[in-house]
Order: sequence, then structure tokens, then C-alpha cells
Amino acid sequence: MEYDNPLFWEFRYFIQKNTFDWYFNFETLYQFTSEFWNKDFEVLHVGCGTSSLTEDMIKFGIKKVVNIDISKVLIKNLKETYKNDSRLEFFAMDVKKMIFKDETFDLIIDKGTLDSLICGKLGEENVFEMMSEIYRVLKSKKYFILVTHQPAENLNENLNEDLNEDLNEDLNEDLNEDLNKNLNEDLNEDLNENLNEDLNKDLNEDLNEDLNEDLNENQKIPIIYILIKN
Repeated sequence: MEYDNPLFWEFRYFIQKNTFDWYFNFETLYQFTSEFWNKDFEVLHVGCGTSSLTEDMIKFGIKKVVNIDISKVLIKNLKETYKNDSRLEFFAMDVKKMIFKDETFDLIIDKGTLDSLICGKLGEENVFEMMSEIYRVLKSKKYFILVTHQPAENLNENLNEDLNEDLNEDLNEDLNEDLNKNLNEDLNEDLNENLNEDLNKDLNEDLNEDLNEDLNENQKIPIIYILIKN
């Protein structure tokens, strides 16, 4: 499956329009990262997809949420859906080549984008370019919340020494213990809410197979990293 191929996502979001959250939703994410949120923050949501996180952050009270995704058809649909909400912005954009100015955002969220990029032939290069851009557009002393299946040693291998010196990786052992205890139950509830009964009628055999693989992947316990820019 070519998760790193933009055409894969164009096709997927041309067919799939229902809400789907990789790994878990805002409520679960906030439960484990609440100390890093502030309603006055300007937030960047990378690889937004059809995640409910986009809308839930606004309901929580975040003043501005900028959402980017590689899929042009997806962004077009999201712009139309939320055209009357000035707090939400949407851009069809490559996370490895963002157009934002340096030190724009207080908080950056990624649930699954890094995992999509790392599985390709240029995985290591893709991850380095993504993380370099994340670092560039993140304000000093602010936060990058990364939700991924990648262990810390894999991330370290894909980042150079200079970038590692500037990113403080804050892994909380208690957090991982809580995730292992509570996340399976929360995740299963989220998946049941997000699966649309009509989806299988619309998707062709290939996309059904892809979605089933996604759901299996979603049932694995991800890791939450909090990266703080020096």
C-alpha cells in the first residue's frame, strides 16, 4: 500500500467522505496531553484527512486551527463544509514543503502522517524533511504532539544530530502505561462511531481491503510524543 503516494489519498478521499480518525479522537488525545493545550494557541493540524479532530478543537475553544493535507479533493470538500467558520483554514499542502512563515504556530498535531511517509521508498528522507519543516514553523518553547507507531529509536535514526539537539523529546512512562490500560477501550468506541455502514457499498474491493488494513493498524497501541522546541 503506497501511503506515501499523493494519488492514493486523492483516490481515497474522492470515494470516502465520512469521518475517520487515525488512532484516536480529540477527547482521548486531550486526556493524555491536556497540559500542552491553550485556547489562545494557533494550531496546525497536519495530514488532517476527515478527522473529527478538526471540528472538535474548535468546539474545545481553540481560536484558530490551520489544517493541511496532500489531497486537493479533500481540502476542496472541507473548505466547502466549513466555509462559514473563520476559525478554520484549509490548505492543500505537502507537509515537507510548507508555505508558512518561520515560527508561526503554538501547537502542531500529527496523527499518522509521519507513519504514512515513513513506509515509502524514501521514508527516511521524507521523515527528515517533514520534521525539519515542523521545527521551522513551530514557535520557540512550543509543542509538537506526534502520535505514531514508530519507536523512539526509529525516529532518532531518521533525524540528524542538529535537529535532535533542538528537539526535546518528552516521553512519559506513566502516559504509556495509561495508554496501554485505557486506549483499547477508547479506540474501539471511536472506531464503532466512525465506521459508516454505507461505506462498504461505495468503496471498490481494493479500497475495502485498504480500509480493513487501516482499521487493523488503528487497533494497535500508538505512542504519543511531546516535542518541545528550544
